[in-house]
Amino acid sequence: MRFSRVAAAVAASAALVLAAAGTSSADGHARTVGSPRIAVPQPTFHKPMTRAAVKPHPVESADGKPASFRSDFNGDGSSDFLYTALDGNTYYKDRVDADTVAYPDSAEKVKDWLYPGDLTGDGVPDVLGLSLGGNLRLFSGAGIRNANGLSAEGYTTVGTGFQKYSKLFIPGDLNGDGNADLLARTPSGDLVFYPGTGKGFGSPVTIGHGGWQQYDELIGAGDLNGDGNADLLARTLDGSLYEYNGLGNGTLSAKKLLGTGYQKYTEIIGGGDYDGDGYPDLAVRDTTGTGTLYLMHGNGDGSFAAPTAVGDGWQYTTQLGGGGNIPFYGKHEFIGQTAAGTLYWYGSNGDGGFQGKTRTSDVGGFPPSQLYLAFANALTSNGYPDLVGKDNYDGHIYNYQTYAANDTNGLAGGSKSYNLVTGPGDLNQDGKGDLIARDTSGNLYYYAGNGTGLSVQGRVQIGTGGWNQYNAIVGGGDLNNDGIADIVARQTSTGALYLYPGLGNGRFGGKVLIGSSGWNQYTTIASPGDMNGDGKADLIAESKTGGLYFYAGLGNGKFGARVSIATSGFTFKYLY
Repeated sequence: MRFSRVAAAVAASAALVLAAAGTSSADGHARTVGSPRIAVPQPTFHKPMTRAAVKPHPVESADGKPASFRSDFNGDGSSDFLYTALDGNTYYKDRVDADTVAYPDSAEKVKDWLYPGDLTGDGVPDVLGLSLGGNLRLFSGAGIRNANGLSAEGYTTVGTGFQKYSKLFIPGDLNGDGNADLLARTPSGDLVFYPGTGKGFGSPVTIGHGGWQQYDELIGAGDLNGDGNADLLARTLDGSLYEYNGLGNGTLSAKKLLGTGYQKYTEIIGGGDYDGDGYPDLAVRDTTGTGTLYLMHGNGDGSFAAPTAVGDGWQYTTQLGGGGNIPFYGKHEFIGQTAAGTLYWYGSNGDGGFQGKTRTSDVGGFPPSQLYLAFANALTSNGYPDLVGKDNYDGHIYNYQTYAANDTNGLAGGSKSYNLVTGPGDLNQDGKGDLIARDTSGNLYYYAGNGTGLSVQGRVQIGTGGWNQYNAIVGGGDLNNDGIADIVARQTSTGALYLYPGLGNGRFGGKVLIGSSGWNQYTTIASPGDMNGDGKADLIAESKTGGLYFYAGLGNGKFGARVSIATSGFTFKYLY
């Protein structure tokens, strides 16, 4: 589903958009879903007070560039912002001018933006974009403020295969050669060092063996203590922030605790100097409904001043350039299916709630008696979810998005015995969304996606019996902070909720009890993806009285306390 964006307030309601053509299944029914477009506002950024440096400006590497350089695209001596919004566009924001589109919503989504400094040799800092498929692409920063943005001058691929990592970040120069280096974390918690070459990156070296999976934010911070070496920050799930200082040889010092209470921020952005005093600062986004952005001035000795509010409306952003969070892969929305078969779409408002209610199908076009639906996480490289389903008439699995309208063969042959389909995301670490199906005997099957949204690879049985004990199996991304999609299942007899962690090979680990009882009080549950902008998959549940509850993912496979986000109006047969 796609959004549109304006620099005004959120539209009170969304216009109905219906597809002109449909996917025709073997029973002759033409079924499509439209593409609702919700307007989201432009965030604000108040120019912070410029602080005079109390000592000569430090540099973060041997190239002599100031702390602001890696994200100072207009050359005014202070860092700027790149941010991706809920409409899919990436915007450039400086301290004065109106936001401009730096990278348009396109067929090839960029899930994370990194700041490597100047790799093209033109004196302007450049940008690295990480695609869903794990390609690391170099964009010339000179185009960031042009009419067509970064895409106008194309890109150069400087690395592939990076989808195997849960997080990439650039702290600056770690080995003293004057080039910004790249760090990557594996799902198992190793830290890998890619030395910068000035035009790309060299061969990887593991510098941290295990333990790094404890952090849900890894921030490339620049030179925090003025010793000429880049440093990094790492946050644990309980909100403790640790500092690791670079030693100038590609390795890091032991960690030291910098502070606590940082769990109240959904994203921490490092490596920039926003006040022009020469010291790296932190920008942090809070978890409240106003999406306040705070600046923490760097003191040049590894510490930071107390946060100062510098903007609002940042809850509508899904990723900020240089952000330390694991970039979220997949949806920020959900669909309700009535008992009569009409579909309604709801979009995230970025703070755990929703906005808009848009009918996105023909009235009665998707009757539950004829279909088992799933709102699958990103079957194509555009990063948007796809409505798919098993048709009871022929057992085939179809994609009902408009781009697949002429595909009469469907995604897969499927089986008439299937009674559940779900699309939790990338299960085999190839950067493509996958599908799961269950049959009436309780067997579970895995379909690896190929990135087209028009077909999938042949099915592989990954569970023999037993899966029919669950009346709901849902997933919409990573729940346990390893960057691999997971699923949760609700047991029919007890109402207990279980986590099945993805292993990265298309299979799941052993079940983990995360809710002992009570989940059968809900008529339907669903995974809407990340609804509060912290990069963690969340859960929603519809009560028998028509209310809707939000459960925030905590990053440890569990969910926070429920929050009521609607007291009435939710009487759907199913949520997806």
